[in-house]
Amino acid sequence: MEREWLINCRNKKKHTQASISQSVGISQQYYSKIEKGLRTPSTDVAMKIANILEFKWTRFYEEQEQM
Repeated sequence: MEREWLINCRNKKKHTQASISQSVGISQQYYSKIEKGLRTPSTDVAMKIANILEFKWTRFYEEQEQM
């Protein structure tokens, strides 16, 4: 289940997967899996991504509750 909202946030801020992953300290491959919905980030990583893209970090976990 792809995270369209995350991809849209990244695109609006004109970031690449590589720039986000480098800023957060994770591999681009791991970030790609987060966007594709194949991985859920740790709290620390979720907070860093959310800080860069300016959204509430708990959004990653809210979507799990809806499944």
